[in-house]
Amino acid sequence: MPLNLGGTIDENGKLQVYAPDELRRYINAHRGEVVVLSIKLKKQKRSTPQNDYYWGVVVDKIRRRFNELGEYSFDDTLTHEFLKKEFNGKEVNLKNGNYVVVPESTTELSTIEFMIYLEKIKEFAATVLDIYIPDPNEPTDLTIY
Repeated sequence: MPLNLGGTIDENGKLQVYAPDELRRYINAHRGEVVVLSIKLKKQKRSTPQNDYYWGVVVDKIRRRFNELGEYSFDDTLTHEFLKKEFNGKEVNLKNGNYVVVPESTTELSTIEFMIYLEKIKEFAATVLDIYIPDPNEPTDLTIY
Protein backbone atom coordinates (compact mmCIF):
# COMPACT_ATOMS: atom_id res chain seq x y z
CA MET A 1 0.00 0.00 0.00
CA PRO A 2 1.47 3.39 -0.95
CA LEU A 3 2.33 6.00 1.62
CA ASN A 4 1.27 9.58 0.95
CA LEU A 5 2.87 12.18 3.16
CA GLY A 6 3.22 15.91 2.95
CA GLY A 7 6.12 18.07 3.82
CA THR A 8 8.11 21.16 2.95
CA ILE A 9 11.54 21.82 1.55
CA ASP A 10 13.23 24.46 3.67
CA GLU A 11 15.48 27.28 2.41
CA ASN A 12 18.53 25.03 2.88
CA GLY A 13 17.07 22.33 0.63
CA LYS A 14 16.23 19.95 3.47
CA LEU A 15 12.99 17.97 3.28
CA GLN A 16 10.83 18.26 6.39
CA VAL A 17 8.19 15.49 6.50
CA TYR A 18 4.98 16.32 8.35
CA ALA A 19 4.59 12.82 9.82
CA PRO A 20 8.12 11.48 10.35
CA ASP A 21 6.97 8.71 12.72
CA GLU A 22 4.60 7.38 10.08
CA LEU A 23 7.45 7.42 7.53
CA ARG A 24 9.72 5.51 9.95
CA ARG A 25 7.01 2.87 10.57
CA TYR A 26 6.53 2.42 6.83
CA ILE A 27 10.28 2.07 6.20
CA ASN A 28 10.65 -0.45 9.05
CA ALA A 29 7.70 -2.48 7.80
CA HIS A 30 9.23 -2.76 4.33
CA ARG A 31 12.89 -3.44 5.03
CA GLY A 32 14.70 -5.06 2.11
CA GLU A 33 11.97 -4.20 -0.42
CA VAL A 34 12.37 -2.10 -3.55
CA VAL A 35 10.42 1.18 -3.46
CA VAL A 36 9.77 4.12 -5.76
CA LEU A 37 10.00 7.58 -4.25
CA SER A 38 7.95 10.27 -5.95
CA ILE A 39 7.93 13.92 -4.88
CA LYS A 40 5.70 16.56 -6.44
CA LEU A 41 4.82 20.12 -5.60
CA LYS A 42 1.43 20.57 -4.04
CA LYS A 43 -0.94 22.68 -6.10
CA GLN A 44 -3.69 24.69 -4.56
CA LYS A 45 -6.79 23.18 -6.13
CA ARG A 46 -9.61 25.33 -7.39
CA SER A 47 -11.52 27.03 -4.65
CA THR A 48 -15.12 26.45 -3.61
CA PRO A 49 -16.13 29.92 -4.90
CA GLN A 50 -14.50 29.08 -8.26
CA ASN A 51 -16.43 25.81 -8.36
CA ASP A 52 -19.71 27.53 -7.47
CA TYR A 53 -19.15 30.17 -10.16
CA TYR A 54 -18.29 27.51 -12.74
CA TRP A 55 -21.40 25.42 -12.17
CA GLY A 56 -23.82 28.21 -11.23
CA VAL A 57 -22.87 30.73 -13.92
CA VAL A 58 -20.57 29.35 -16.63
CA VAL A 59 -22.07 25.88 -17.15
CA ASP A 60 -25.61 27.20 -16.64
CA LYS A 61 -25.31 30.00 -19.23
CA ILE A 62 -23.66 27.76 -21.81
CA ARG A 63 -26.19 24.96 -21.27
CA ARG A 64 -29.05 27.42 -21.75
CA ARG A 65 -27.47 28.79 -24.93
CA PHE A 66 -26.81 25.33 -26.35
CA ASN A 67 -30.48 24.48 -25.76
CA GLU A 68 -31.59 27.74 -27.42
CA LEU A 69 -29.46 27.14 -30.51
CA GLY A 70 -29.47 23.39 -30.93
CA GLU A 71 -31.69 20.46 -31.60
CA TYR A 72 -30.11 18.41 -28.82
CA SER A 73 -30.99 18.73 -25.15
CA PHE A 74 -28.04 19.54 -22.90
CA ASP A 75 -27.98 19.12 -19.13
CA ASP A 76 -25.26 20.39 -16.79
CA THR A 77 -23.26 17.15 -16.93
CA LEU A 78 -23.20 16.96 -20.72
CA THR A 79 -22.29 20.65 -20.94
CA HIS A 80 -19.44 20.11 -18.47
CA GLU A 81 -18.18 17.07 -20.44
CA PHE A 82 -18.21 19.13 -23.65
CA LEU A 83 -16.27 21.97 -21.97
CA LYS A 84 -13.71 19.56 -20.51
CA LYS A 85 -13.07 17.98 -23.90
CA GLU A 86 -12.86 21.29 -25.75
CA PHE A 87 -10.84 23.29 -23.24
CA ASN A 88 -9.16 20.74 -20.98
CA GLY A 89 -8.67 17.89 -23.42
CA LYS A 90 -5.57 15.87 -24.08
CA GLU A 91 -4.63 14.59 -27.52
CA VAL A 92 -3.97 10.85 -27.42
CA ASN A 93 -2.09 9.46 -30.42
CA LEU A 94 -3.36 6.31 -32.06
CA LYS A 95 -1.13 3.74 -33.72
CA ASN A 96 -2.66 4.52 -37.12
CA GLY A 97 -1.32 8.10 -37.06
CA ASN A 98 -4.58 9.68 -35.97
CA TYR A 99 -5.47 11.00 -32.54
CA VAL A 100 -8.49 11.47 -30.33
CA VAL A 101 -9.12 14.19 -27.77
CA VAL A 102 -9.87 12.85 -24.30
CA PRO A 103 -11.40 15.15 -21.67
CA GLU A 104 -9.20 15.57 -18.61
CA SER A 105 -10.64 16.09 -15.14
CA THR A 106 -10.92 19.68 -13.96
CA THR A 107 -10.87 18.71 -10.28
CA GLU A 108 -7.08 18.61 -10.15
CA LEU A 109 -6.55 22.00 -11.80
CA SER A 110 -4.86 24.60 -9.64
CA THR A 111 -6.62 27.90 -9.04
CA ILE A 112 -4.51 29.52 -11.78
CA GLU A 113 -5.04 26.65 -14.25
CA PHE A 114 -8.77 26.81 -13.55
CA MET A 115 -8.80 30.56 -14.26
CA ILE A 116 -7.13 29.89 -17.64
CA TYR A 117 -9.72 27.18 -18.35
CA LEU A 118 -12.51 29.63 -17.56
CA GLU A 119 -11.03 32.31 -19.83
CA LYS A 120 -10.95 29.88 -22.76
CA ILE A 121 -14.59 29.03 -22.14
CA LYS A 122 -15.60 32.69 -21.88
CA GLU A 123 -13.85 33.45 -25.19
CA PHE A 124 -15.69 30.55 -26.84
CA ALA A 125 -18.99 31.76 -25.39
CA ALA A 126 -18.44 35.26 -26.77
CA THR A 127 -17.18 34.30 -30.24
CA VAL A 128 -19.15 31.13 -31.03
CA LEU A 129 -22.28 31.35 -28.89
CA ASP A 130 -22.57 35.15 -28.91
CA ILE A 131 -23.17 35.35 -25.17
CA TYR A 132 -21.35 37.19 -22.42
CA ILE A 133 -20.34 35.37 -19.26
CA PRO A 134 -19.81 37.82 -16.41
CA ASP A 135 -16.82 37.71 -14.11
CA PRO A 136 -17.40 36.14 -10.68
CA ASN A 137 -17.98 39.38 -8.77
CA GLU A 138 -19.63 41.28 -11.58
CA PRO A 139 -23.22 42.32 -10.88
CA THR A 140 -25.76 40.73 -13.21
CA ASP A 141 -29.50 40.81 -13.74
CA LEU A 142 -31.31 38.06 -11.90
CA THR A 143 -33.88 36.13 -13.91
CA ILE A 144 -36.20 33.82 -12.00
CA TYR A 145 -38.03 31.14 -13.96
